[in-house]
Amino acid sequence: RSPLAAAALIGALGAGLVVDRLAAVKGSSLAIAAFSCALAIPASLFPFSHSLPVGAALLFLLVLANTATALSCNTFGVIAIPNDLRGLWFGISGVAALVVGYAIAPTLVACLSDLLGGERAMATALAIALIGANAIALAAYVEAYRVAISRPG
Repeated sequence: RSPLAAAALIGALGAGLVVDRLAAVKGSSLAIAAFSCALAIPASLFPFSHSLPVGAALLFLLVLANTATALSCNTFGVIAIPNDLRGLWFGISGVAALVVGYAIAPTLVACLSDLLGGERAMATALAIALIGANAIALAAYVEAYRVAISRPG
C-alpha cells in the first residue's frame, strides 16, 4: 500500500538478488553499495522538487537506493567478518546507524536550517545533509572496495 515501503522492499530484493548473483566476484557487495550511494545523491534533491510526482519519484529512488546500500553493506559483513566478531560488528553498526539516524542527522538538519535562515530553509538543509551523508558513504565504499579487491585471497 505504501510506495515508500515498496521502495524499501524493491531495494532490498534487488540488491539481494544482484549480490547473490555476483557472490563469487571479490568486492561485489561493496561495489553495489557504492553504486547505490551514487544513485542516492541526485535523489537527495527531492526537497527542491516543485512537482509532487517528481518529488515522490526522487524520494522513492532515495529510499530504494539507501535500502540497497544497507543490505549490500550487511552482506559484506556476513561475507568478510569472521564468525566470532560478526555479532559485535552487527551490534556496533546497528547502534551507529541509530545514533546517526535518530540523533545526529535531525540535529544537523535543524542547525543547518537555522544557519541558512530558519524554517524556510528546511528543504535546503535537508538536501545538504542527505547529499553530504551519501557522498561521504560513497567515498567510504569506494575506498573499501579498492582495499577489498587489492587483498589476496
